Amino acid sequence: MNIYVVWAAPLLMAGIACLAASPLFAAADASDERSSSAPRFSNLDGLRGYLALSVALHHGVITYHYLTTGAWVAPPSGFYNQLGQASVGLFFIITGFLFWGKILRSGGRLDFPELLVGRAFRIGPVFLTLIITLMAFAIVSQGFAVVVPAKVLMLELLQNLSLGILPVSGFNGVDLPHQLAGVTWTLVYEWEFYLFLPAVACLAWRRDVTMPAIAGLLVAAIVIAALTRASGFIIMAQFLTGMFCATLSHRELKPKLQPWLLSALAAACLVIAYGHYPDTLRKPWATAFLGLAFYFVISGADLFGLLRLRASHRLGAISYDLYLCHGAVLAAVFAIPALRDAALTSRLTYWVVLASIVTVAVMLALALHVWIERPGMALGRRVIARLRTPQIARTAPEINGLRSGPVAAE
Repeated sequence: MNIYVVWAAPLLMAGIACLAASPLFAAADASDERSSSAPRFSNLDGLRGYLALSVALHHGVITYHYLTTGAWVAPPSGFYNQLGQASVGLFFIITGFLFWGKILRSGGRLDFPELLVGRAFRIGPVFLTLIITLMAFAIVSQGFAVVVPAKVLMLELLQNLSLGILPVSGFNGVDLPHQLAGVTWTLVYEWEFYLFLPAVACLAWRRDVTMPAIAGLLVAAIVIAALTRASGFIIMAQFLTGMFCATLSHRELKPKLQPWLLSALAAACLVIAYGHYPDTLRKPWATAFLGLAFYFVISGADLFGLLRLRASHRLGAISYDLYLCHGAVLAAVFAIPALRDAALTSRLTYWVVLASIVTVAVMLALALHVWIERPGMALGRRVIARLRTPQIARTAPEINGLRSGPVAAE
């Protein structure tokens, strides 16, 4: 059996979806407490979970290569490489879509402090839970000895507690980014995007400016990315793709097609992006097809009903938790010599062990969502409500009906 056999990934995802459909995952159903003023895109709720699962499988096959060669590098299979890169690209597109959509609905009004508070309570609780746990493990694994200078240890501590604003670093001689499969690099770009929003919020003030301005920025990012092959500009293009799709959605510029036809078009674009292009971060063309697929999804494509399943929505609810924790589960399991040796006896055995690891990661993600993420988001909403109350009391006649929903609800 080839470790990069394509059918293994959808088969494992189908098994996880069946698990998510069981009563065991009913706890994820009550997690939806979004603002009623914000329009719902249920297909996106269903999409997120499969993107997080894709990233987990991407790192699963990278781990096999690491265990057998000692090199942590992109897999030689374009499909399994895209399970990571293209899925992260879609996450960036979703972020651009949701946040720019909020700004459009508020007429260009952006409460930046509220945004930062909401993001801190959305990202922080699960992030800090995992980071603090891994830092404690780093101390224990060194026999409670500090193996780096005290100043270095303090700088590592502060950097790792920055909620991803700064890249996660090693701690006390232990490579924390590797323990997390390196997934926290995306949080740096997420925070940069949030800081970018105040600079472009003014583009939503005038309806005749918004569309050409966002389109121009998107085209510029794609052209520069094509000429330079710089991954930063491709990531910028992904955020801008989401913003452009939000502008189209806000204007109700959507194709009037049957859901099955929209699903066929979205599926075709996804097959091209994941199956034809070997990566997303060197050339922008895969991003173009991801953007088209995303546009069809927000226009009504449910991938022939898949994205509307309750199991899909449950996986979507725990997607952030799964995205962050799966690397720690991979590292913990393969740190046990007996399990590592057993997994490497054959490629089929490795896939069986990987399926078990992903199942454990999904269960851990459910626990993190119910006990850490959801209470953290609820606390964030209360903090934002308390911060907002004096302002509403002062300016209620002016802002009635103009404020967007709380950022922490996303």
